[in-house]
Amino acid sequence: RQVLPSIGETQAVGVLDSAFACDASALLGLRQIVNLLPAGNGWEWREHGQDDEDIGLDRLIGADPDAAIDGRRLLRAVCDGRTFVELGHRDGLIVALARIGGRAIGVLASDSAAMSGVLDAAALSKATLLVQFCARHDLPVVTLADSPGVLPDGPALVALGNLVQAWSDCPVAVIGLISRRWIGAA
Repeated sequence: RQVLPSIGETQAVGVLDSAFACDASALLGLRQIVNLLPAGNGWEWREHGQDDEDIGLDRLIGADPDAAIDGRRLLRAVCDGRTFVELGHRDGLIVALARIGGRAIGVLASDSAAMSGVLDAAALSKATLLVQFCARHDLPVVTLADSPGVLPDGPALVALGNLVQAWSDCPVAVIGLISRRWIGAA
């Protein structure tokens, strides 16, 4: 008889961000995450110079305003090679740590392929946790947005208020890149 909840059940309610098949892959995943964290508050980063490489954002975003943008492909294109570590996913939102220009950052990216990018209470709560985590670890927060807005229900609006509060309390840089839509309270 199973006493503990399954991995799928814990991920569905947001208790567990990542699951691994074995101890070795768990240790590698942990190493990736730890390598993205600064040594401590007050840690200073070094400039790595300008990257003039064309990452093809026009091709990733496309000309069709109704086509979904693959948030993971966009993150892989924008972030330094192989540094994108997804911490969790809720319909409409990808939550991750990554590096851009050598600097560790927290990332919130729209997933317009899920629910057309509409943000629900679970996605907004997950975003709030990342913003608070980044504030504690002195990591800038980068948001890649393509969202028609927030689900118009009570729990989503409460979660949106919590996210706005976390953003306003955040002592680190909060940067937004609007890839296509940013409508209403999204």
